[in-house]
Amino acid sequence: MKKRISVLLLIGILSVGQATQAQPNLIESLMKANPAWFGKVLRNPARYEVQILYTQINRDKNNKPIYKDFTYRVNPQAYFNPASAVKLPLSLLALEKMHQANLLGVDKYTRMGTQATYKCQKNVAGNKPNDPQYPCLARYVERMMLVSDNDAYSRVFEYLGSQYMQQRLAQRGYPNMRILRRFDDECDSVTNRHTNAVVFYNNQLEPIHYQPARYDPFPFRFPLGKVKQGRGYLKKGRLVRRPLDVTYSNYLSLSDLHQIMKSVMFPEAVPAPYRFDLSWQDYRFLQKALGSYPREGVMTSYKPQKKYDTWKKYLFYGRKNIRPYPHIRIFNIVGWWAGYLVDSAYIVDYKNGVEFFLSALIYTNKNQVLDYKFEYLTDGFPFLGRLGQTIYRYERRRKKPRLPNLSQFKYWK
Repeated sequence: MKKRISVLLLIGILSVGQATQAQPNLIESLMKANPAWFGKVLRNPARYEVQILYTQINRDKNNKPIYKDFTYRVNPQAYFNPASAVKLPLSLLALEKMHQANLLGVDKYTRMGTQATYKCQKNVAGNKPNDPQYPCLARYVERMMLVSDNDAYSRVFEYLGSQYMQQRLAQRGYPNMRILRRFDDECDSVTNRHTNAVVFYNNQLEPIHYQPARYDPFPFRFPLGKVKQGRGYLKKGRLVRRPLDVTYSNYLSLSDLHQIMKSVMFPEAVPAPYRFDLSWQDYRFLQKALGSYPREGVMTSYKPQKKYDTWKKYLFYGRKNIRPYPHIRIFNIVGWWAGYLVDSAYIVDYKNGVEFFLSALIYTNKNQVLDYKFEYLTDGFPFLGRLGQTIYRYERRRKKPRLPNLSQFKYWK
């Protein structure tokens, strides 16, 4: 009798598993419903290395978010180069470090200079008189969020140092994330472990805090082991016919990036040990920078002729220079390198009470050679724009227990 019951239980478990497997993938179903938009990618998703994470948000009676996640081909063990997407965790770590240091007279708006003390480093004076664009952490973070500024990224990287970042990321629940290099081709895996001295100045241009130059002696193990990319690459204009070693490059998984975006927009929904320690003013500053158009910068604004509103809002507008919908805001971070395109976004429609998280990755390098002949315009940007619009339209139709109060994210009139 016991044996018969065990067999029945096993059959029941297998039946549940089969029923679960038989359920259609929501993201895939939405894409299949529009073959004109997605047929090319769906016919060969492996070639495009597509990964998608979509989070529905429902609100409880106290307006707290309740998440429901959907995935398509997500694989944390599959390498991709995040490029500028690492600027979001970098900014979180920098704001957290400054908040926790609590140095007298030093905050994110304090003048900040960096001193070259080793090969490949750059001097940036923080005490120039009559300098309306003086360097400071707030300006660097805003520039990264608005236009993905690489120089700003490198200066903040130097303020933190790779060893500090890896330790803090592990403590926050991201042990496999790697931020190991500046965005400067002159720096290698050794020189990136040397970071500049950093000096903070008061408004009288007097130094008030000095952070000495550092060397991080121990390279961090790459979570995926030794990784090589492509069939060849360009070096100083010449084609090298062998894969590029990317073992010492920056790395994060799409899942980690998606979670980072959640933690920025809803820090109260993250368990305390894994929540970044920022002041509420810092969170609001970072959120606004993520959602602003380049012309809306507070510390630095950019002319629309050079950086148009939809410059980096891929997961809705692709890369089209068009007027954005006034009732929709996209809080996002993007990255692109060697054919990879990644975007992680929290998309809000204030008028219709729509909100959702969406992160997506696509690889557009058919010949597998890192020669800058990538299919960004024909395949990459159109895919991301259509994906965001498809999920948005689904969210417009989806019935929710209650509409969200989105007033906390209304940073613009």
